[in-house]
Amino acid sequence: MFYRQLLLALALSAASLAAQDGLFTNFDEASFYHNPALTGFIPGEATTRLQIRAREQWRTFLGNGAYRTMTTGIEQRFCGNDDGDYFAFGAHVQADWQGDPSLRRINLFGSFAYTKDFSSRYQTRLLSAGVEAGYLQFNLEQGNLTFDDQFDDPGLPDEVLGFQNLLLFDYGIGIFFTQFANAQTGHGFNLGLSAKHLGQPELNFIDNPATDNQTSVKLPTRWTVHAGGNLPTPFLGNTTVSLLGLASIQGPHNQFLSRVLLNLERTKTGDGRYLSIGAAYRMNNGVNGVGADALILVGQWNGPGYRFSANYDLNVSRLRSATNSVGALELSFFSFFGKATCIRCPRW
Repeated sequence: MFYRQLLLALALSAASLAAQDGLFTNFDEASFYHNPALTGFIPGEATTRLQIRAREQWRTFLGNGAYRTMTTGIEQRFCGNDDGDYFAFGAHVQADWQGDPSLRRINLFGSFAYTKDFSSRYQTRLLSAGVEAGYLQFNLEQGNLTFDDQFDDPGLPDEVLGFQNLLLFDYGIGIFFTQFANAQTGHGFNLGLSAKHLGQPELNFIDNPATDNQTSVKLPTRWTVHAGGNLPTPFLGNTTVSLLGLASIQGPHNQFLSRVLLNLERTKTGDGRYLSIGAAYRMNNGVNGVGADALILVGQWNGPGYRFSANYDLNVSRLRSATNSVGALELSFFSFFGKATCIRCPRW
């Protein structure tokens, strides 16, 4: 016999997981994840960017149910009618697995951004606006679920959910402003604002109008404000300091992250190879109030036409006693290629 309370609890649990986006710590050039206005904001004069990311969180605590997120995408930008202006297109796919049995999510999105150059004689100023649209697919691995009657008789068939797969249309917008004095060094600052999931698609794995108000949930709009700057350090030669900060609000769950990177021995005329090392700190403000989440160690190797990044999260939340402070490993790879002389972007 179908045990309604168990199924409702399962559906609500799945909905609460689905109602939040996956997490990425490294938000350098994270146009796909944070702000569609960053589409085409590529270092230097390159016209194309390819990026691949992978993250795994809490394996020591959750085992096979560890949170895993992978994404890949490509962007291409083109010169506009006026010198310094450009427009860009991007496409990306992201896969996310949560828990055991797994709730799988796949994002397939396209994005477009236009960047207008408002530069003066001594400062370069760029203002970008972007939009994105695509589909979200959610899949619940029902075959790995165990229902109440199956504890007494494992031979019984699985119960049938109303939906195992959901395909939902979604869209978002963003703006981004940056100002810098020299595109080669990138000394300057930037500020961005984005809104994801403006359509607030509804998630519901049970086809029963009588219980829809209990078993369905809308994916909340995620508002993100991010800012950064690249500062010279005269006492360290060509070495620079990069400061980045982010505040992300999605329903009752808010995230705040700050990061400092030391870019070692950057040269204006060298081969473009340098090492960046630093640290980040993330806090959450959710249903249980404000709390620390992670202390993050960051390393980046920058080369001519590519960048490799590795982050390791040390769990400092109240879950650290169960995880032994082990958090997440995140790896990112970026490749930049092509050349367009009409484009002015800093080498951040």
